[in-house]
Amino acid sequence: MFIMNFFQSVRDTTVALTQIYFGDVFRADQFALLIGRFRIVNRWNGVNSSGGRTMIVALAIATCIPAVSRADWTRFRGPNGSGIATTSAPTEFSEGENIKWKIELPGQGTSSPIVVGDKVFVTCYSGYGYEAGDIEDLKRHLICVDRVSGKQLWKKTIAAKMPEDPWQGPGIPTHGYASNTPASDGTRVFAFFGKSGVYAYDLEGNEIWNQSVGQEPSFKGFGSAASPIVTDEHVIVNAADESLSIVWLDKKTGKELHRAEADGLGECWTTPVLVTNGDQSEIALSVIGEVWGLDNATGKLSWFANGVNSRNAQVSLIVDDGIVYATGEESYAIRVDGKGDVSEKNTRWEGRMRTRYATPVLVDGHLFSASGSVVECVDAKTGERVFQDRLPSTNAGFSGADRQPEGPGDQDRGDGARGDGARGDGDRGDQRGGVGRDRGIRDAGGFDSGGRGGRGGGGGDDFASPVAAGGRIYVATNSGMVHVIEAKPEFKVIGSGDMTFDTSGFGGTPAISDDCLFMRSNTHLYCIGE
Repeated sequence: MFIMNFFQSVRDTTVALTQIYFGDVFRADQFALLIGRFRIVNRWNGVNSSGGRTMIVALAIATCIPAVSRADWTRFRGPNGSGIATTSAPTEFSEGENIKWKIELPGQGTSSPIVVGDKVFVTCYSGYGYEAGDIEDLKRHLICVDRVSGKQLWKKTIAAKMPEDPWQGPGIPTHGYASNTPASDGTRVFAFFGKSGVYAYDLEGNEIWNQSVGQEPSFKGFGSAASPIVTDEHVIVNAADESLSIVWLDKKTGKELHRAEADGLGECWTTPVLVTNGDQSEIALSVIGEVWGLDNATGKLSWFANGVNSRNAQVSLIVDDGIVYATGEESYAIRVDGKGDVSEKNTRWEGRMRTRYATPVLVDGHLFSASGSVVECVDAKTGERVFQDRLPSTNAGFSGADRQPEGPGDQDRGDGARGDGARGDGDRGDQRGGVGRDRGIRDAGGFDSGGRGGRGGGGGDDFASPVAAGGRIYVATNSGMVHVIEAKPEFKVIGSGDMTFDTSGFGGTPAISDDCLFMRSNTHLYCIGE
């Protein structure tokens, strides 16, 4: 009985330790509780000496060691949106080199793959759009693939709920109907399909729940693009395009727990990051002209600060050591602390790091961004530029006929001036009531809009964000070229991946897990590894 209990304890502790260490946020409180619980289990098993307890805990941790090289990539841009992997990846690959497998996808999309244990998940759409067809035939797909063999394990197909935004204008033809990257908590996977709602499945493909977060017409017809994130309790969705809202759902049941509505979410496609403000769990989000912090316990605004004043918000925040970094037409470093307007108190620096769609990656105190063929490095402490250089050029693949149209950044909004915008000049306090889209004044769940006019766009139409692994940064382009540079304050290209034999286009940010790079094109999913 002792032996059986011993190995059961090791197994349970291994699972818990893996979830604590490799989740999006390290939970020291859970780790302490786990060790305390494990000591109780030891006494139940008759292990009374401190040496015995240490032995069992050490064995449990040792059992976790393989997970270090198989760390999951469970959301858009990996752990808390950092874009940083705990493993390495190849620096050279092409059609005949280091491609372990590829699988044809049932549709197109610009979402990113995620990796959960021995499974890879990615979303697609079919039936309408690039294929022409009738909008009533539009379908979304969630695909589950074995990460080792590349074999499809299961597929879920969701018919689009009507009314859906048509394939027209400068927005949806840019990225299509599958731009939202799924997310997972390690036991469930959550797919956000815009106006068709959020769907939760277990890892075997059984539907647990689905929930609508809004079905309003798309703002300027740009369509849905933000990705969900997961906390201990919630699935959190930037449903700006569906209902000008941020929505917190119970991840076990799909029940709506909080909804924060604001006009300032118009033209916002950014994905939130998790932050800690004192002892309070929050999300931070970049919107036009501001950065917002919202309390996960209530859904209400906790703080706000001046942010990137651009024509739309499509570059997500990154967070490191209590500082959030907002980039786009401008760049800001803002300390997460306090309540209300923290612009003056918490802004560490303002700069001009310019990136159009791609979220930067922060490695060893330096921010690296990519926009078109230009890579820029900025000192994260000061905002000062370290270098700005061009990537090697290539004419391979992705011809003008194949290339997707320009993105939402091409919709000219004019040259707006900085100011309070829709927030108004009244008392801000905790209730910053917003003006709804043709719905008059409403409770904004604790805040109103911070929308401001923008100044116009700049640089490049590659959608994928740079990611980092093993001291290297991977910059993927729509054409399928992947440039590998050193993650150092001196510009140096050290490798390249050539996927331009696939001319369908690569709009999704790569995922990295277990020394492999996972990339999706509009037609295939690839596993790249040595």
